[in-house]
Amino acid sequence: MKQTKMSKIFNYINQTPKCTHKMLITFICNMNNKKYSSSYYGTNLATMKRKKHIKTDSKGYYKLTKSGKENINNPYKQTLQDIKDISYYNGYYDGKQSQNEYIPKNINYVSNKECLEAIDYLFTNGYSQEMTRTKKHYTEILLKKVANCYNIELVDINKKETN
Repeated sequence: MKQTKMSKIFNYINQTPKCTHKMLITFICNMNNKKYSSSYYGTNLATMKRKKHIKTDSKGYYKLTKSGKENINNPYKQTLQDIKDISYYNGYYDGKQSQNEYIPKNINYVSNKECLEAIDYLFTNGYSQEMTRTKKHYTEILLKKVANCYNIELVDINKKETN
């Protein structure tokens, strides 16, 4: 199996006891046939630090962490913690969802009170019944979705009107 560049970097760090920044960047530049630049690969290294795969000790030497050693052959593997930390997600996880079922951050903020007032206004007070058939149809879809989020049963919403 062919090693990724980051796996090669991890192996280099692991095999070099006193790996300085300059040594590491020189290795990376040589590996990629690039001229030495102290900031080369900086974003990728910062990502590996954020993921807690690599760290620098008090003397500035690069070291692999326990997580780095565990993921030496798959450094970009996403852990559950990585998924929780992604800024698009709010990190909600109660152990019942799979790793892919996260609730996205609210783009359009609506309070719980406003949602409950809307359900009360449109459904409980019967205002959705006064709408045209198309408006009622789409409003009821949204009402059902919001009611599901609050675990509210909308009694009689699924019954067809008979005239």
